[in-house]
This record gives sequence, C-alpha cells and structure tokens, in this order.
Amino acid sequence: MSDDPDVLFSRSQAAVAAGVTYNTIQLWIRAGRLHPVVPPWAGPSIKRSELLGVMRKSLAEESSTLWASRRRPLAEDGAATG
Repeated sequence: MSDDPDVLFSRSQAAVAAGVTYNTIQLWIRAGRLHPVVPPWAGPSIKRSELLGVMRKSLAEESSTLWASRRRPLAEDGAATG
C-alpha cells in the first residue's frame, strides 16, 4: 500500500489490501464502518486512511472476542471448570 492516506481504492482493491473478501467490504459499508466517496472520474472508492482505521478496529474487536471465547466453560452449577 502507498503511504498517501488519500489514495483511493475500488472495493475489490480495498478487499485485497485489507486481506478480506469483497463481501466483507460490502458488509462494512452497509454497517456504516466504511463510507465510499465518488470522485468524478471513477466509481465508488474507499480512502486508504478510512480502510486502515476499520482494519484496526476490526482487529481489536477480534482480539477481545478471542479472549472472551477462551473463558473456562461453566459447570451446570455455575462453577468454573478446568
């Protein structure tokens, strides 16, 4: 990726740069995490700086979910096992 924060990516290019699928980019747009801009010379594009911010936030959410999923399972009486 270029170091210029205002570089614009197509949705497909953004998916490759972020290491996710095109559908993930679409979901981030629908969820309001990404906001495509429409320059007069191209179709909807994603700013590099915004993509990086969403990627960071997504990684932080994944890591907190990962730790939450590693909790010890509870026994039927509610006591932690293991």
